[in-house]
Amino acid sequence: RPPRSTLFPYTTLFRSLNTGAFVLEGFGLWPMAVFTNQALLVGPVSDPAHVRGLTSAAQAVRQIADRGHKFLVAALDVRIYFLDELLIAASGAKPGNWAVRSTNVGTALLQQAASLGAYTIWGDETVSLKAVTGKLEPLVTTDPVMQRTMVSIIVNPHAVAGVNAPGARSFQEYLTTPAAQAAILAFREKGFSSPTFWPAAATSA
Repeated sequence: RPPRSTLFPYTTLFRSLNTGAFVLEGFGLWPMAVFTNQALLVGPVSDPAHVRGLTSAAQAVRQIADRGHKFLVAALDVRIYFLDELLIAASGAKPGNWAVRSTNVGTALLQQAASLGAYTIWGDETVSLKAVTGKLEPLVTTDPVMQRTMVSIIVNPHAVAGVNAPGARSFQEYLTTPAAQAAILAFREKGFSSPTFWPAAATSA
């Protein structure tokens, strides 16, 4: 959670930060959804489980398990761990040593997956994927279950001194306009044909 003394006119928080407490304790106004970030299922370039192009990450996890391949669970990355557990449960796959708990995070997680010939879930960050070029690549990229919502929260000017509330509100209103949402949808990271972010303002309408 951001320090209570910090003078933010506006902030964007991931789900993993304690957004609920920040708002309920009176430090932030009601959150407005801005966009979602698309996580990916990445795996060996050879794709031995044949999951490339599937639209369901849960189905992909089931195939990985059924065909005896490894799936790394990011036990220490709260943003990814929830998705891992959700997909394992939704897959209906029987428990087994195919699901490998990893204490690595970030690039180290990808490097471990590459060394094991394993699959894993990854946030859409091109820089880290470059570290495993030729070994791992995105295989399931459009499942909405893997979208993580990001919200804007105006810091409560009655709780924190020095907040530029009018400016923050104007910025938030801009981010949720159709034009800004269209720009979010149009953005692509280099090497990806699918959107990095998906507009989400309509869910707060």
